[in-house]
Amino acid sequence: MTKDEAAISTLYEQMSQGVVYHITYTDKVSKIQRQGLTRMNTSNWVVSGSEERYGNGEVYAFQVFEDAIKWGLKMDWEFNQKFGSGKVSVLTVADDGQWDIDNNDPLGQAMTKGHWYKRNTPIAASEILSTQIVTRDLI
Repeated sequence: MTKDEAAISTLYEQMSQGVVYHITYTDKVSKIQRQGLTRMNTSNWVVSGSEERYGNGEVYAFQVFEDAIKWGLKMDWEFNQKFGSGKVSVLTVADDGQWDIDNNDPLGQAMTKGHWYKRNTPIAASEILSTQIVTRDLI
């Protein structure tokens, strides 16, 4: 294992206790840090053909950092046609245990390392522990 791989592995271990991860646009991070994560924001993902949003406006998160980063890279490609554009960030959020399992995309979750979560309640700004821009180097 290289020095970088060991550092990333340690980061994953440290970050997997008592936290979850939320993916968002980097330009929204400052507002989220001030106001927290709220429900019913404009959805990034809609049902093909009908343009209806997936879910009911919940807040979504990932149990495992690597799964969040992979989703962030997917989002970056979908909306920016780049991996690591700097336009997508991961938020580390204190896990208060108020999450439900998200079953909206079972095929997408087939190769994940942890659960995907959703919740119907907002997350206070004080629960946002850190932010980081999503890059390919995090995988």
